Amino acid sequence: MVEGNNVKDIVVIGGGPGGYVAAIRAGQLGKSVLVVERDALGGTCLNYGCIPSKALLTITEFYSKIEKAKQWGIVAEKVSMDPSKMIDWKNEMVKGVVGGVHTLFKGNHVELVEGEGEIPKPGEVVVINGGGTQLIQAKSIIIATGSVPVQLPMIPFNHKEVIDSRDALELREIPKTFGVIGGGYVGLEIATILHRLGSKVTVIEMQDTILPGMERELSTQALRIMKNQGMEILLKVKVEKGDVTPEGMVELVVTGAEGKTEERRMVFDKVLVSVGRRPLSHNLGLENLSIQKDRQENFKVNEKLETGIPGIYAIGDVAGNQQLAHKASREGTILAEALAGKAATMSWRVVPYCVFIDPELAGVGVTEEEARAAGHEVKVGRFPFRASGRARSVDETEGLVKIIADRETDELLGVHILGHHASELIAEAAVAMEMEATAEDLASTIHVHPTFSESVMEAALNVNLQAIHVVNKR
Repeated sequence: MVEGNNVKDIVVIGGGPGGYVAAIRAGQLGKSVLVVERDALGGTCLNYGCIPSKALLTITEFYSKIEKAKQWGIVAEKVSMDPSKMIDWKNEMVKGVVGGVHTLFKGNHVELVEGEGEIPKPGEVVVINGGGTQLIQAKSIIIATGSVPVQLPMIPFNHKEVIDSRDALELREIPKTFGVIGGGYVGLEIATILHRLGSKVTVIEMQDTILPGMERELSTQALRIMKNQGMEILLKVKVEKGDVTPEGMVELVVTGAEGKTEERRMVFDKVLVSVGRRPLSHNLGLENLSIQKDRQENFKVNEKLETGIPGIYAIGDVAGNQQLAHKASREGTILAEALAGKAATMSWRVVPYCVFIDPELAGVGVTEEEARAAGHEVKVGRFPFRASGRARSVDETEGLVKIIADRETDELLGVHILGHHASELIAEAAVAMEMEATAEDLASTIHVHPTFSESVMEAALNVNLQAIHVVNKR
């Protein structure tokens, strides 16, 4: 039975970093907006991903640095970690962040409805909550339903011994042995947290590198650093099957690595399966609409975020391109402004990323390999953090800045950073690339001394063999 009959300018299905940002911006622009969210406002990012994982990474970084501080003359005795209290603090912090979004909804007159959203036809959304349904009429519908972890058929989640990323961020007891299937950014960030807390961590990756698709030179250095930190990382290894033993352990059967072809068995207290995320593009009542999807089941959208069905749009993980919260937020902003009549279109040319391992790995633009494959004659500048006075002063000298520029025009094509504060440093490069700056532009900008950001300037100088604090070599 349909209850109620609402009419809105915009209905957003999904309240994650794409959906809630779109709603707030549309509210600012005077649109009547309703958001349908089946779980928690803020989506995976605020509740179960970006925000809680960074909290745990920061806490465990403090913990790991206490031992390192002995060489600086700081000795702390009998330091211990209470994982349960750590999780309690994280949960309270998340509650505060999500509460802030609720406040912003009220301040911008955005209505929130709990339930599952379905689209029986353009202009209508049916919200299903328990046994009741509510029909909402909408001039525009934004699908921002996000994604969920991919499940492996040979080792399905039981959310106890075989866990996903959400489960991993709720662990109140630290497993002695911890397996991670997948060497992507989510798996490596959680591996970093558990390693710092004392787990014996083993990462299993099918490909010949961790962080596939990122700048190979930097991911290779990151691999070396993580191994030196004590993590076991196995490349070119395939998980054939997995079982939970009667004793509550996870037994994996794997093949590959170092020329081996025979099966091997590995046993862990817990195993995180982190092999990617699939878009939530199903169960939206779209069966009767000829909405197009790509091979990964993402909705196909153009630069206006249109799906091809008039009045229906898609943003975020469900709209393809990079699965990044900040990409989704930008799409939400662009779409809200377009629906308010502004001349706004989305460009995916400059979308930075960061992997919050130790040290961080961030990038924007293309890799050196991608630049060459696209036909560019390139020149490359590098600056290692070991040559930075600021990096030395805080004992964070691992990594480097790498800049790829077009040989003829000097235009920046890609900037990649492995090092302390890479997540913050990459913003400067993103601004430069958005403004279509050259390496010379970046190099001629005066940077504060002593700072980590000087390393970006020095790498830009090195592009044209002008760096001061390293020997310039082509």
